[in-house]
Amino acid sequence: MAREVLKKACLICGKPFKTIDPDRTHCKDCMENTCVICGKKFKSNDPHRVRCTGCMERTCPVCGTKFKPEDWRQIHCTSDCARKNGDMIKKRNNSIREAAKRPETKERHKKANKEINSRPEVKKAKSIYMSQQMHGEHGNRLREAAHTPESTEKMRQKLKKIRLGENNPCWRGGVSFLPYCEKFNHNLRERVRARFKYECVLCHKTQAENGKALTIHHVDYDKDACCNTHDALFVTLCKNCHPKTNGSDDRRLQWELFFRYYITLGYNNKCYYTKEEMTDLMAGHPK
Repeated sequence: MAREVLKKACLICGKPFKTIDPDRTHCKDCMENTCVICGKKFKSNDPHRVRCTGCMERTCPVCGTKFKPEDWRQIHCTSDCARKNGDMIKKRNNSIREAAKRPETKERHKKANKEINSRPEVKKAKSIYMSQQMHGEHGNRLREAAHTPESTEKMRQKLKKIRLGENNPCWRGGVSFLPYCEKFNHNLRERVRARFKYECVLCHKTQAENGKALTIHHVDYDKDACCNTHDALFVTLCKNCHPKTNGSDDRRLQWELFFRYYITLGYNNKCYYTKEEMTDLMAGHPK
């Protein structure tokens, strides 16, 4: 269940503002925090921030240089390092896309799709999906236009061609039907959920509110991230937020950069517990 947006008035300036935090009493212009190092007052939209800009020291993920950022959102020491990081991510994504275009890859995807589509549960799911489409908004339009059975079937086939397979705008050669790396198992997924405290990293919905286990999203969109040389980065997402991370290449790159920054800043570039840490956590005495 999504959090309720509350309307409040600032206790200092009296201006109205909106927030989802019931304990917040100040607007963003009046919110002040105290730095735990130098004791200076500074304004921040984040009530959990405890250091001012001058006292924050970070390590650049590209060159490893330690620096003090000019802004709390800065994660690279210079613009050149930020550009290099973006170029490296684009280069890696291009290599993944080029591998997907190879004839042997397409043949493997085609064989995997054929095997998956032949399963009874997949056929049943497709049948239910088409039934929902025809009985929803599209079905109302057809009934209003008084289509004949022949024209209804023609429209159904047209919609099927538009949305399925290579005609889908999100089609990537059928990679969504490929199996995950064998190391990406139930145990690893549980350790990722425990690391993020069983909450969606976008809307902070808990696993109980989600109604089922939270989805583990691959930050770099690579199903073989655990088996190849790429860094395996994951985040937990609810059933409503996970579809938002799909789309065009530019949109995926934006989400990838956001999640990398989120994991680096908030979780020290560590997105899952080790087996030993998980055992200690379950025993009630984490290290």
